[in-house]
This record gives sequence, C-alpha cells and structure tokens, in this order.
Amino acid sequence: ISGQAIAYSCMDIGSSTDCLIEDVIFRNTRGFGGSAVALAASGGGAGVLRLRVTGCKFLDCGVSAIANASDGVFLRGRHSKIDNCFAYKVTDTAFVMEGCQYSEISDCVVQDSTAFAGITNDTATDRFGNMINGLTGTTNYVGSLGGVIAVGCFGAGNLYQTSISNVTIRVETGAGGGGPAVQLRHTSTGRVIGVDMENISIDSGSTVGIMTQGIFSDDCDNVKINNSSIVMDTNVASLGSSAIYFRTAGVNNSVNDTYVNGSYNGLNVGGTSNVLAQNNTLKNQAAYGLVSSDTATVNSIWNTISGSATSATIKDVGATLYSLNQTLANWTSWTPTLSTDLGNAAFSFASSTITLAKLSRIGNTISVVLTFTVTLNAITPLQLRATLIPTGYSPANDNMFGYAQITEVTGGGTITNGYPGHCKALSGTDQIVILRTNSAYTASSVVTAALTLTYEAAP
Repeated sequence: ISGQAIAYSCMDIGSSTDCLIEDVIFRNTRGFGGSAVALAASGGGAGVLRLRVTGCKFLDCGVSAIANASDGVFLRGRHSKIDNCFAYKVTDTAFVMEGCQYSEISDCVVQDSTAFAGITNDTATDRFGNMINGLTGTTNYVGSLGGVIAVGCFGAGNLYQTSISNVTIRVETGAGGGGPAVQLRHTSTGRVIGVDMENISIDSGSTVGIMTQGIFSDDCDNVKINNSSIVMDTNVASLGSSAIYFRTAGVNNSVNDTYVNGSYNGLNVGGTSNVLAQNNTLKNQAAYGLVSSDTATVNSIWNTISGSATSATIKDVGATLYSLNQTLANWTSWTPTLSTDLGNAAFSFASSTITLAKLSRIGNTISVVLTFTVTLNAITPLQLRATLIPTGYSPANDNMFGYAQITEVTGGGTITNGYPGHCKALSGTDQIVILRTNSAYTASSVVTAALTLTYEAAP
C-alpha cells in the first residue's frame, strides 16, 4: 500500500473489534500541515478493541524529522498489540500508542528512523497497563520533545503501570537533533505514575552532544530503572547533560544494577525528586558521578563511582545525599572501644571482617564495643549482621564460644536473634557489644576470633 504525494495515512481503521493486519507493507507517506500516519487505528472515543498488527513493514514514511514527517502506526485502543514489525526511515515515531489501555509493542525493529515508540495519554481519563517488550534499532535524529522513546501525559488523565523492557537504542553516526533517548514527562495535570524499565541498553555511538540524556524523568512517580546500560560521549561539558536525570519532582523512584559510562553527570537528581540508587556503576563522567541538587533526596547504597573528572559526588546546600558504600572502611567511621576485660586485644580490618586476636577473659564475659556512625537510608531499611567465629583456643580444650549476640548500648532499632549471627537495625550513631559467655572460661583462657559485620536489607 503506497500513499499519495501528500497523504495523512495509507490505511485508516475506524471503530473495530478483533481485526488482524498481517504482512502488509506501508510506504511513502508524506506529512502535510502536520505528521502523517502510515497506519491509523484510532476509531475515536475508546478506540479499537483487540487489534493486532503483526509482521508489517513501514518504509520511507515522511520526508524528514522537521518537514513532512510521518508516523508508522498510530494506535488508540484496548487490549491491542503491535508485534514483529519493521520500520525503516520513519521520520516521526515508528509505533505510537496514545490513550491506550493494556496494549503492547513487542519484538519490533527500527532502522535509520527518528523516534522508536510512544506510550502517551492525551485524554481526561486514567489509562493503565501498556508495555514495550522487545524493541531494537538505530536513530538518525534525537528529538528534544519526545526523545527516542516517549512516555507522557498531555491531558487530565494519569498514565499508570507502564512497562518498558528489552530495548536497545543506538545513535547513528551523523545523526541530528538533540534530546533524550527515553523521556518521561507531562504537559498538563495528568501525570506519569509507575514506569518499570528493565534491560534498557542505550549507546550514543560516535556522536557528540546529540543524546543529551539517556533517561530523562520530569515530575514522574514510581519510576524504576533496573539492570540497564547507558553509554554516552564525555565531550559534553557545555551541555551539562546527564545519563540519568530526574528533574523537578517525583517520589519513590529508583535506579538499580545499572551501568553508566560517560556523559557530563552520571545520575543527576534535582528539584524535590526522591531517588534510591543501589548497586550501580557510574564511571568516566566529565564532571560528577552522582548529583543531588536543589532540595532533592538521594539514597546512594553500594554504588561504584570512578573516573569522574571533577568529583564522585556533589550536593547542593538544600539537597540531601545519604551514602553507604560497599567497602567496610568507607561505610562508617569505626572506633573500637575495648572493655576492661579485653586487655591486649588487637584489631585488624580487611574487607568486612574484623579480626580480634588474643581475647583474654576476665570473669565470664568477653566483650567488644564497636561505636559506628552511619547515615541511615530513608527508603530501604538496613540491618547489621554480626557473626563471630572462633579461630583458635588456648588451652585447646576450652570450647569458649557457643553463640553470638548483639547487645544495643545506644541508638534505636530492634535486635533479632538467630544463628550464625545476630542482626540489628541501623539507626544513626550506635554502639554494639559482642558478648561471649561460657562458664568453662578460666582466667588464663585466650581465644582468637573473626568478627564479620555485614549490611543487609532488613526484613
């Protein structure tokens, strides 16, 4: 099916139910006074119901991203699906789902086009449950308004429960424009609430300054970015770009197990946004690995930040940055305080293990007091697990250690008993006492033991 010289669509489907469009080639659409559409399936009102577009090709749709542009598919419907389709030189958006409910784009390929896909709500009614699962390709123009993949609200209705997974985006050499790879935003009272992103791979290629953000979220809640990879150019000092940018506002957002290489800033959280960043790698930024600006709150746990040209982290005066790193020496400020019955105890630090050597018993208690300060993560509660393992005895027949115990001296939290270690919730500045009691101790008994302290998620 070929469009005419000036045409809005090759095919226009009105209100319909249970339609199948399979193995059709759409080409040569041309926008006029706005973007054209190769396949329009809107139907007005609630749109189409249970439409499937599969195995179709959308070729040479539109002239360019800035003149006579064209979409591939424009879908407004419920329980509908676009799958196993191919888009080549589509100059607006290859696959659009607007005002949809429980609809899907899956297993599609895009080549040498502008935007890949959009999930948006332009209605006054809330929309739910749309997803992208399997979308890969190359872009030749990164737009500033929608990005390569757009999720947004343009009316009074909210957009809930959006899922984006298994996506690959690469910017072609010589590409134009300037904007984000994935953009989440709203222009009216409706908001984007709940976006789960999993296994997103973004690469700016050899371009410089074309991809200004990898993932850009502006005033959206419950945005989760997991197990993803963003590689951007580092020659972007004049742009102030960020690989991941939460701007303006938004709560209950998180970035987990994600690799970021390049950009001006790695993770940038601004406005009043609230973000948990955990188990991420941020490297080779032109300025900062992690930024908490304005009055934002960032909870940084077990992140690896390296190669930042200016500094690993920075925060504004009004912003909050809680930071807990993975190496024991960097977690907290440890000040071991020996009780009077320890005498000649020696301490050595290696990873998360403290070796306590030559603990001489006086009375029937051997104790070690460790004072530590930790800035408690406000989103994911943590607890401390202590495990004390004996490594040697003198006399050899003294079985001096039977169980572990943590006794709180100061600070809040609850002690949880359990072998092989005891756990304690963290709260500000705390002291713990490791107690070992056994009536078989003698004044001459000496034990060597290893105390392992680890952080873990609290139940």
